[in-house]
Amino acid sequence: MWGAVIAILLLFLQLADLHEWLPGGPWPIFSLHTLPSPDILERYPGLGLRIAQADAQTQRLGYVRAPPDDLAFLSVFLLSAMACLGCSATYHTVACHSERTALSYNRLDYAGIVLLIVGSNVPALHFGFHCHPHLRTLYTTLVTIWGTIALYIVTQPKFTVPKYKTLRAMIFIALGLSAVLPVVHGFLIARDWFFVTHVLGARFLMLSGAVYIGGALIYVAHIPERWSPYTFDYIGASHQIFHVCVLLGAWLHWLTVRQAYTVWHSLETSAGEYSREAVCAVVHAATNQA
Repeated sequence: MWGAVIAILLLFLQLADLHEWLPGGPWPIFSLHTLPSPDILERYPGLGLRIAQADAQTQRLGYVRAPPDDLAFLSVFLLSAMACLGCSATYHTVACHSERTALSYNRLDYAGIVLLIVGSNVPALHFGFHCHPHLRTLYTTLVTIWGTIALYIVTQPKFTVPKYKTLRAMIFIALGLSAVLPVVHGFLIARDWFFVTHVLGARFLMLSGAVYIGGALIYVAHIPERWSPYTFDYIGASHQIFHVCVLLGAWLHWLTVRQAYTVWHSLETSAGEYSREAVCAVVHAATNQA
């Protein structure tokens, strides 16, 4: 239940002073020796130098007002986390009422997990493919379709029985792994591992996925209670560990989208009158030279 409270509080956080938790030191792709080629700089005079100074300017930005579309995608993640944790809290509260009630709300619990996975991927795709709207639309559509299929399967009454526990976990893991292809594609486009992992925060995304998958595997394998029955009935059971992993994974994913948001808007703010397309052109040229 506390997880839902934390998610609600996060929803109302200001998008301000986000530079405090960003990696220390300047970003190599924006240093002077990796500025874009002369033809790019001639097309957008002065923009390269401004972007080279983006890290320093981020320290002076203070409050950066979020555009409505970006704020909406940030809210998608927070709302999906609230939905997941709220559904889970509801299920565990009413499960003792009756077998029929437990089965019904168990499906609600599974639906919340699917919503969290899809709701996590959508904002990551929005900011990860900031300069490639067609790819952003493609991957968002694919994730949504796969999420809809997964939602249908895990909410069918026949799949709520214990014998399908492993199948459900595998579906959740497969849905989570749907983020792997976009990350790989993003790296191939940027051709700069540091930019993808440290600047855009994909390292948090990968760590989040590992935590989610690790928690699911622990849950399926009944670790540690399988080695010492009845010892972990009150605390330390696999189900409890899984819930802790969900909270930790959600937090790591929030770090990903916050960092990507901060990076793009610090660049666009430092670029002044230049358009987003101009910023994207310079970033693409800089990362391909890094």
